[in-house]
Amino acid sequence: MDGRNVVYIDVDAVMVNPTAGFLERLNAAVGTRYKLADVTTFNYRDCLPLKHAIMLEEMWTNPTLYDDMQPDAGVVEAIQEMREFARVVALSTPTIGHSDSKLRFLVRPPLSFPTKDIVMLFDKSLMRGVVLIDDNVDNLLNFGGARICFARHWNEGWSKKLGPRTRRWDIIVEEVRKAISLIPEEEEE
Repeated sequence: MDGRNVVYIDVDAVMVNPTAGFLERLNAAVGTRYKLADVTTFNYRDCLPLKHAIMLEEMWTNPTLYDDMQPDAGVVEAIQEMREFARVVALSTPTIGHSDSKLRFLVRPPLSFPTKDIVMLFDKSLMRGVVLIDDNVDNLLNFGGARICFARHWNEGWSKKLGPRTRRWDIIVEEVRKAISLIPEEEEE
């Protein structure tokens, strides 16, 4: 994969947001009233009481975590549109326990990623591509191509000088289209 027309899209909090469901389960179990807006950092332990943060972290290890989930609104249509002019690759950091479920989520309809277009690794800076769409600022800062910060409460400090920050898939598709259009044509022999 030389990365010439590759667009990487993070899974968690970009294609699907498990934290929303986790908060509902936590609220029901312990009587709290957390909302997504309360998750103001990428690490639960930095924004919630330790006991509650640990409960949320443990939810990530569920071996069937993604089995009943559907992609968030607009994701499928945006991926389909980007597939018309780029190779779209799901890029995700695995968590012990749910990797098989995440793989099933990505290959089944409506996402229907071919397995060759799914990459799970801990260091996303190893990948070469045209664009990375991610909610984690550290991942974006270490990526060599264009960056699109998927807007979440924990990345409000993202500098627009580094790339756009948005949750709107129509804007994301247009930014990806612009980045792909800047790739020089390969010279014919």
